[in-house]
Formats: sequence, structure tokens, C-alpha cells
Amino acid sequence: MRHAPRRLLFPLLLLLAAGGALAFGPARHRDTHTVVSLTFDDGAADQFANARPALRAHRLPATFYVNSGRIGREGHLTAGQVRQLATEGHEIGGHTLTHARLTELSPAGQRREICEDRSALLDLGLSPTTFAYPYGADTAEGARLAAACGYQAARDIGGIRSPRSCASCAAVETFPPRAVYAVRTPDSADAETTLADLKRYVTQAEEAGGGWVPLVFHHVCDPCAGGAGRLAVSPGTLEKFLAWLRPRARLGTRVETVADALAG
Repeated sequence: MRHAPRRLLFPLLLLLAAGGALAFGPARHRDTHTVVSLTFDDGAADQFANARPALRAHRLPATFYVNSGRIGREGHLTAGQVRQLATEGHEIGGHTLTHARLTELSPAGQRREICEDRSALLDLGLSPTTFAYPYGADTAEGARLAAACGYQAARDIGGIRSPRSCASCAAVETFPPRAVYAVRTPDSADAETTLADLKRYVTQAEEAGGGWVPLVFHHVCDPCAGGAGRLAVSPGTLEKFLAWLRPRARLGTRVETVADALAG
């Protein structure tokens, strides 16, 4: 029996390897399908200065939840910066007019904070479709108003397993979410959150078979002005996390905005 010429063996092996990837890759991809959403609350100026460059460097989209009543104030995004983030492919969502704790307001007060905030963002030429509760203070009335005022979903804070709280919580949010107007997240990233913690939020979802991991950030600074440091991650930590996260697309872990994750 004559052997195939050696020059034909290598292409044949490549073809077989490709066939194996086609046969097994998609099924494995579905089994570990994980979506990470990077959400930044409060419209802090340091997000534009420090988070935006890291997102651009790694070509990753994010969702910025902005309080329209704070736009242009000291320490916050300007209207031009908010529009620029949207132009660059990031999602801009609502976060109330004044960062109000909705649980302390009357129904009329909640309506003003949620609905007038969305109207103000629309007036800036934006297209806000998702909302985030300040402080994670969600209410049944707030959820009803978010829907009535045109939001398709609302992000909460908490409900996903975190190192300092809720060890018995779910490892991941589901698709579709258990409650679309109370989307679960791990704890907000803060000064005590480590790079290992951020990675663990992703890997515990992957190990659970996939799902949705909306991550919550506030300030991105080091050092931070005023009291911002308590709810801040350092630019270096965020950069290292994004550098680790983007290549995980090979494993079926993608980064999408909240709106895109819901649409998908």
C-alpha cells in the first residue's frame, strides 16, 4: 500500500482539526454561553477620564447609567461627553434625575425622578432603553413606572453570589432575567474589590453553565477626590480585568451592553 505524499498530510490534518472544531465547538459554546455587561453608575467624570480609555483599548462596550440632573456639574460628565460615549458605541441609560433613593419617595416623586430623567436624556438626542435603581433601592412602583415611561428593563444591585455577601445567591443572572425590572448583579465594585473578585464573578458563571453577569462600577480613580474612594476601583485594576476578560471570547464569554444582552 502506498502512503499519501507527505506534502498532502499536513493539509489533511488541518482539515480534520477544523472538522473537529466545527463538530464540537458550537455545542461547547452553547453550554458555556456567558455574557458580561460592564455598567458604570452616576455619570462620574472619572469614568470618562479613566474607564473610557481602557474600554477603547480593549474594544469593549459598556453601559453608563447617568443622572440627567447632574450632567455638567462638577465631578460629573458633561453633555458632550455623554453624547461622545454614545457615539463610540456605549449605551446610555437612566438613573433618575438626582440619584434619589426611590424607596423614600412618594409615587409622584418616583414618577418625576424616573420619567423626567428619561425625557431629559431623550432631549439630549440619546436613546435610553434601560434603567438602574440608585443604591439598588428598587420598588414595585419604581418598576411599574420604569416600564410605563418607556424603559425595557431595570438593573438592581445584588442577588448574585459575592465574596462578602449572599454566599447562597445564584451564580449568575438568567436569560431571560428572573425579573426584567429587577436584574440581579454581584455587589458593587468598591475599594475592597480585588482583581480576583472580578474574575471570580465571571468564572463562577462559566462554571455554572453560563448566563448573564452585569457588573456594577461607580468611580474609577486612584487617588480619588473627596469620598469617592469608598466606591472606587483603581484604573489599574479595571485595565487588568478588561485585558483578562476580552480574550475569554474564545471560551464563549462575550461583553455586551445591557440593552444588547437583553435583545440577544
